Amino acid sequence: MTRIDSVDPIISADLADQIAVDGSEVLEGISFHPTPGHTPHHASLVLKSGMERALFTGDVMHHPIQVCIPEWSAVFDADPQTAIISRKWALNTAAEHTAAVFTSHFPMTSAGKVMTYDQGRGWSFL
Repeated sequence: MTRIDSVDPIISADLADQIAVDGSEVLEGISFHPTPGHTPHHASLVLKSGMERALFTGDVMHHPIQVCIPEWSAVFDADPQTAIISRKWALNTAAEHTAAVFTSHFPMTSAGKVMTYDQGRGWSFL
């Protein structure tokens, strides 16, 4: 499947809505944040309900070690320096809001929390 046969027909039929990927809410409690680096136009999703937050990071991180050492990039990152900036944003956001984090590539459930310790950060699977 390609963009030509899957995305373009939706756009041509005027069934697609453009959304802002700038952290503003597109619907109540739903916002998209730019997290480029792995791919040029990557975005992460934040869901907010009351004081609770969930962060869906997609390809921002590929292994839990990157929670401890965000400067380590995957070999597939298109722009490693930008990916580091995106990882640090995601980790800071997750820690600041005690957000449940849903990744795409971690083993097991790929869901967890960023834990902050005196020595740095770590990952706790949910």
